Amino acid sequence: MEGVSFTILPFEDRDSVLRDYAGLLASVKRGVLLARRVEYEYKYSDYSFSVTDTAFYLKAPAGSHVVYFNPRPEEPSRPRVKRLVNPATLELEDGSYARVLVAYGFLASLPEGLLYTLYTEVSEAALIFKEVDKVKAVRMIETAGRRRLTSSSQGVTEAHEATALEELASRVLSGSSLFEFYLYFIIKDIDPKALNARSNTLKSLLKGYGVDVDAPPIQRELYNLETCLGVMCVEKHYADSESLKPLFPLITEELHDPNGVFLGVSGTGSPMLLDVWSKPNLNFVIVGVTGSGNSSTAKVYLKRLRELDDKILYVGVDPESEYTQVAGLLGAQAVEIYENQRLGLDPIKLLRSGVLELGQVADIVSEVYGVPMNLHGVLRRELFMNSDFADSFVEFASSVKDPELSKYLQGAMVPPDSLVYEGEPPPLALTLTPDYPAGISVVFEKKTSRLLKALFVAGTAVLVLPAVAGVLGGDLGVFGGYACMASITAIVLGVPGLYLTLKGIYGSRVERVVDNALNHVRVWRSLVNYRDPGLEAELRRPSRPWIVDYLAETLGFGKLLGDCDPSVFELLVMSIHELYRGLKKYSQTAVMILAVSAMVPLLNAMTLQLATRISVVHAVIVYSYTLVYGYVAFKLVLGKNTSTLIPGLTALLFTISI
Repeated sequence: MEGVSFTILPFEDRDSVLRDYAGLLASVKRGVLLARRVEYEYKYSDYSFSVTDTAFYLKAPAGSHVVYFNPRPEEPSRPRVKRLVNPATLELEDGSYARVLVAYGFLASLPEGLLYTLYTEVSEAALIFKEVDKVKAVRMIETAGRRRLTSSSQGVTEAHEATALEELASRVLSGSSLFEFYLYFIIKDIDPKALNARSNTLKSLLKGYGVDVDAPPIQRELYNLETCLGVMCVEKHYADSESLKPLFPLITEELHDPNGVFLGVSGTGSPMLLDVWSKPNLNFVIVGVTGSGNSSTAKVYLKRLRELDDKILYVGVDPESEYTQVAGLLGAQAVEIYENQRLGLDPIKLLRSGVLELGQVADIVSEVYGVPMNLHGVLRRELFMNSDFADSFVEFASSVKDPELSKYLQGAMVPPDSLVYEGEPPPLALTLTPDYPAGISVVFEKKTSRLLKALFVAGTAVLVLPAVAGVLGGDLGVFGGYACMASITAIVLGVPGLYLTLKGIYGSRVERVVDNALNHVRVWRSLVNYRDPGLEAELRRPSRPWIVDYLAETLGFGKLLGDCDPSVFELLVMSIHELYRGLKKYSQTAVMILAVSAMVPLLNAMTLQLATRISVVHAVIVYSYTLVYGYVAFKLVLGKNTSTLIPGLTALLFTISI
């Protein structure tokens, strides 16, 4: 049977679910509702996780017609009993030990969803029920009532019980069914001592709800969901369908959206899959105390959502400017807002440019300045009549004719509000050649970076010389000679840049470093005393992937937090592995793209030779175009112009082809 996300439902929807539950009990009349924790392997990408989930089963008499909670025929796979270890412990065929605790001594009032709160502590929970004949039920209630009335002690408790019996009798006479029921909790463990600890923990938890449990000495029969061994039976309990609602077992709060983004494993051991497009509202919020993994969860979700659809555009708000310095390393563009900065976010200009519609402008202005509902129509009329005559929103606010509306817009004409509307908006251009693509970025040590810049400038200057010599000399042979020597020189000067870029990627040991950190966290649950020579060696390398710096910063932040939850830290480990694997795959593709780019200068040379006579001017023009192509290709593929190898190679291929 399918579980229900019960606790997040509105109260009216909860009532509807509980009515279905009462209808299920009444239609089946007798049976067993079983909730089982099931372990299985969940695979995401190249990773495999051991997870658990709650499965629900109904054992009903043959021929029962069950329509509630989407039932389907399936037999639960339960290990059979191997032997009785002691009166309270069983050994099962799978090598584990089990104990069945039977609930008794219920309070008159129990919280809804009681069983769900216990699923992480038990392996199975079983509700055994049997409908009592209507006539017998009425007779039992009347007998119990008479006993209460004739009792010698008539305290507050007895009076309350008598009232409860009267209410129960009224519900039964009105058509509600009375049930004989039993509640079992089955706990398992591979270690008998751990089983005893689980048993004590469960007893303590249930004691808090006013429920007592014990392990009767008929464990084999109880495990097989029976109630008696010969004449030895567990105590019967009676309740109508209304009173059994707190024991509704078919509750699952796990996030299992089909085709959703895999976020990780929940505290209950279940995989979490989120698909916001399947929800009635596409907005959602991640909440938690500092250090509990809010940011990590958001990053994991955004990364894996992009893996499902790379066309999704992300816009992030960073109020504390934590990530603006590294935005370029992540392939993002940071737009920082400073005090007294003129932002140019003028609603009137945005209305004219077609970015906003008149209704949207009216809604924004009403929200920002608290315009009351009775003036919304006036604001729309003013916008319709005067927006074409005002150059800015500040001018529009000063020209509003309605005196009441004008009072609300006074703040728009002075700082800080006027600074929001004045000026031009920050540029958000998506450049053709970004500084760092998202897939690959290499960080160079300062001295190495200065050396590569010097080599790059020298190589560029050398490549420009043939064009100058060709224009000044006017001789095609001289141009060709200069171009050939310059190309070879630029290639030699560019070798260190490309070599260090590729070595920085393929020579990194960042995966080993993050695995060592995970082992430390699993043992100590903290990063306070963590120190890894491997990470220090990575940071000293002349070139390294940006992931190394990101990991070092994250570990430094983890040291400040003190405690570190291994399950939260595993999210970081998994993301580092995935990022590094993606970086290597991207670099392989990049090298192939650069190899294919060698065809362009050859095509340029062939096109130039179609002319009856090749002039120096034409050769210089095509040579310059070939150089530009080489620089653009290298920057597009590897993100930053640190080498003249590719421009030199394209120039050399062009030169020897003319």
